[in-house]
Amino acid sequence: MAVLVMGVNMRVHQRRRSRAGRARLAVARMVIVAAVGGALVACGPAQNPISAGATAGSSTSAPGGESVASAASNVPAANSASATVPVLASSLTMTGPESSVFGKDLAVSFSLSAGSTPIPDAAVTVQVAGASQVIRTDAAGTGTATIAAAQVAPGPAAVTLTYDGDGAHPSASTSASLDVLPAAATLVLAASPSDAAATSVSAALSTNSGIDAAGAVTFDIDGVTSEPVAVSANQASFALPTSLALGAHTVTASYLPTAPDQVGPTTAASTVSIAQVSTGVTGSATKDAVRYGDQASFTIAVSAAAEADLTGAVKVTDGEQVVAEGTTNPQGQASLQFLNRFDPGSKDLTVTFAGSDRVGASQSQLTLVTSSTNVDISIVKPTLLPDGSGTVTVSIIGTPDKPTGQVTATLDGIEVANGEVDAAGKIGFTVSAVAAGDHQILVNYSGDKRFQANTAKATLSVTPPVVNPNEAGAASLAAANPCPTTAAACVDLTNELAWLQTGGEITYGPVDMTSGKAGHRTGTGTFKVYWLDKHHKSSIYNGAAMPNSVFFDGGIAFHQGSLSVQSAGCIHLSSSASETFFNALHLGDSVFVFGTPPY
Repeated sequence: MAVLVMGVNMRVHQRRRSRAGRARLAVARMVIVAAVGGALVACGPAQNPISAGATAGSSTSAPGGESVASAASNVPAANSASATVPVLASSLTMTGPESSVFGKDLAVSFSLSAGSTPIPDAAVTVQVAGASQVIRTDAAGTGTATIAAAQVAPGPAAVTLTYDGDGAHPSASTSASLDVLPAAATLVLAASPSDAAATSVSAALSTNSGIDAAGAVTFDIDGVTSEPVAVSANQASFALPTSLALGAHTVTASYLPTAPDQVGPTTAASTVSIAQVSTGVTGSATKDAVRYGDQASFTIAVSAAAEADLTGAVKVTDGEQVVAEGTTNPQGQASLQFLNRFDPGSKDLTVTFAGSDRVGASQSQLTLVTSSTNVDISIVKPTLLPDGSGTVTVSIIGTPDKPTGQVTATLDGIEVANGEVDAAGKIGFTVSAVAAGDHQILVNYSGDKRFQANTAKATLSVTPPVVNPNEAGAASLAAANPCPTTAAACVDLTNELAWLQTGGEITYGPVDMTSGKAGHRTGTGTFKVYWLDKHHKSSIYNGAAMPNSVFFDGGIAFHQGSLSVQSAGCIHLSSSASETFFNALHLGDSVFVFGTPPY
């Protein structure tokens, strides 16, 4: 390589050229020397091609005024000009950004060059807010350091870039400050439900950095501001006041961040409409089938398209006739009582909810199924003497309306009646020349569209007249009988007497009796016989025998007992008298008790 250089020098000196030409050759000679400097170092003494005593960046002027670097010192001065190659300063520049948003990773970009020449594969240390990264430049001398969002606080952030240099390039550093701005919040208002019957509004929040929008939201409705509503999962909801008038209302939501340096405040406005909430109503009977004449109820349920107070009037009607009515509770529920007077079968009824100023009215159909019901049959028998005649009255008892239909009756198997009951549900027939003894009455009721068929039996007892053992007493009492003519049995507590009578005429007695002792007095007044028990035993007094018991006042009865020892309230009669009372009295007969006992 040394021979090559010298050859070039010789050719230069041999030529006759202008000064400008000589200057260009001098530059060419300097470039060649610089290019082969490494080879010279390799072949000769270990020496930098740049003069050891030169300062980086020094230069000399070539003929013609051009500045050229001095040549390497080991090239003979007689053959070439000596020059020093300048070392360009390293330039480290942050290219971005000027600002960032809190919550986003921070990307710091930079470039490293020597003059206009990029410095590739160079290690640059990037420090931001105490976080440090080493990034190597790419072929263009550029690089980007990404600092995790969690390491960057809001506000001004100091950025320092440092390049330590290498054998060919000096070190460089630079500092800058960028702003980490609060994340911008976006608020979207939505009404629920979305139709014209809103009951609440919700604010949905988001940020341009993706972090949560912590804080609270206030809702201003027509100038009235709510208390702050805490944000949860980027949502805040507010129930619209039920007092809002129907129509359009402006709602403005204002977001109040917990940390304004991290997320900025924002507002949004929307219009919500308050209208009647549409409803639906259903109804059904509490039973699959309700008997005619039974008390029953309808279960009413009102539903709404949105949350609302469903209190309102509700009724069930059959055409213009109101079957049942009432008021629903705020949840739209009601139970309406009614008396079922519909004929058996299916009946379509109308259920109507009146609504209110906030909820609409609604109507639907319900089907009531009615079944027939049963009847009771009452047989009232005459009191007959042998070969006597009397009237038997049959009553077909049903409610709420009187039954209709056919009744047949037999006496000892022989038909004695066949006909329709009257408007009161009754039919009567006469029995004649009835012999002494017991006779069976059988009644059959055919039923009608409302009432079921039924049968009943009764015994008609015809007994010879009772021989009164005290006809004289009966005769003396007859003129001033204190007992009402409707009574079948009379008790005189004052005189300790009891007797039987028909139509006010004494038929048996008066006979001796004893009544309740002190503390267990027999009650006075008018009573009805409701139970007869031939061989009754007391359930109160250790099973004590009470033969021929005829009960007329709770646990008080006529029965066989002592005529010298007072009772616990019952009327004691002799054995024969108690049997006569038992045989003569019937269910429903009237008993009259009066006076004051002498003990």
